[in-house]
Amino acid sequence: YDPRFIHDEAARFIEENIRLFPNALTGPIDPSKSPLSRGDFPSTGQDSCSSPQEGRLGRVRLSPSYAIVGFNVLNETEKQLFQYLKTNADTYFYWDYDPRFIHDEAARFIEENIRLFPNALTGQGRSGGVQIEIVGASTDSAQSSFANQWLKQHIQSPLNTNAIVLADENMLQTVLHTLPECPLNITMGYPLRQTPIASFIQALIDLQTRGFSRKGDGTMFHAYVTPVLRHPYTLQLDHKESARIFKYMREHNTTYVRPSLFASSTLLSRIFTPVPESQILPYLIDLIKQAGIANKHADPLTIESIFTAYQLLNTLRDTLDPSKSPLSRGDFQTTDQDSCSSPFEGRLGRVLLSLLNSKTIAFHGEPANGLQVMGMLETRNLDFRNLIILSANEGMLPKASHMPSFIPYFLRDVHRLTTIEKQTSLYAYYFYRLLQRADNVALVYNNYTEGLRKGEMSRFLLQLQLDQGRSGGVPYTLNSKLYTLNSTLIYSPNTAMTRKVEYMGRPRQDWQG
Repeated sequence: YDPRFIHDEAARFIEENIRLFPNALTGPIDPSKSPLSRGDFPSTGQDSCSSPQEGRLGRVRLSPSYAIVGFNVLNETEKQLFQYLKTNADTYFYWDYDPRFIHDEAARFIEENIRLFPNALTGQGRSGGVQIEIVGASTDSAQSSFANQWLKQHIQSPLNTNAIVLADENMLQTVLHTLPECPLNITMGYPLRQTPIASFIQALIDLQTRGFSRKGDGTMFHAYVTPVLRHPYTLQLDHKESARIFKYMREHNTTYVRPSLFASSTLLSRIFTPVPESQILPYLIDLIKQAGIANKHADPLTIESIFTAYQLLNTLRDTLDPSKSPLSRGDFQTTDQDSCSSPFEGRLGRVLLSLLNSKTIAFHGEPANGLQVMGMLETRNLDFRNLIILSANEGMLPKASHMPSFIPYFLRDVHRLTTIEKQTSLYAYYFYRLLQRADNVALVYNNYTEGLRKGEMSRFLLQLQLDQGRSGGVPYTLNSKLYTLNSTLIYSPNTAMTRKVEYMGRPRQDWQG
């Protein structure tokens, strides 16, 4: 607080704070007395700003030679480190760079790297061309169907030279159901939120937090009863009684459901009985355990998803121990606490649903074998002979990202921090580098426009069309076409998932019964 600068309206709060709590800051801070300046507590930013010669590297005994491989975007610390190694040791830099493929936007970083650290690789160009197809499909299912047909025509041995790249990783479930019969290696996780257990937990939370009457008589509103009663896991636990009660509700047009309807089933009575907020997590854990016992002979995806949710809830229960957690005791008030009908709904419920939305189920596979299924960022430093990229739409390739930050854009740009342009250049490099050694490439995009979703192909695909035939440009043959899904094709997701997919870990015996 400096009264020469902060006065009138700006000093409205600071003056009251000083009156209540006298200011201990009487003069300017001496930088030499700061623990950060003395080096007692080195920070990430401090290490990035100081040169390697000033830090620990000046005292490190170097090896005679070094090889720098696999880098693309270099931050300032890496540049100084590489410059130090270049000056003090025999250092060889290997940049994966073919100027016929990587140019303009994609070469934003790699050209600077080569200027600072000359490339030790020579003869990276290829003699043959690339066969590229640009395919427009109206739905995600049509993209997956085309991928199945295209792979049957082009897949070659060994399988690890063939890859499916998902620019939109939400397409994983659709793609898994339509892939040809062959071993797979999937580098991304399966989202737990897309499994039935996640919707089961959501329906149970809604029932306990919103579904019961405030009169305290156990009466429930039908809109919260029906999703639980008709859920596949509830039907598995007690199909006969669930069907009977639902039939009764439909025939009598029941709006408010009495708890006496569930008296004939012990399990349904347990589900449709209100529990205190402190017991909601044990309530959910018990019902998930019952669902796991009922599905112990189901397909691997179902078993692993239930087990993952079971582990997640147990971990959350241990973390939010009422005797230890300020969140559970209510010491910290939340902004939405007053607007929510239940504290669980406003605090723990949101924490739980956030965890469910972010959790993934890891796939088990052998990286050196099988057809490769991966996201765009997982393709770094990998080459494939036959490659198909799905969801190659603008906004997906490159990924449209909004980086929440308190640092304004112009400051990020001046100080060489990450910006949207740098991320776009990074995606451009990954995209064009994939084309360097490929023989057959299919680029599939969704051409259907609905609402705010525009069926526009990626700017990278448009650039390929513009560069076709350019002297000294990319050596490829380009074809464009539209693909329509045959509506008579029928796929069996459960059979495909059981046959093709294995998962990391195996469920424990204590929850399977």
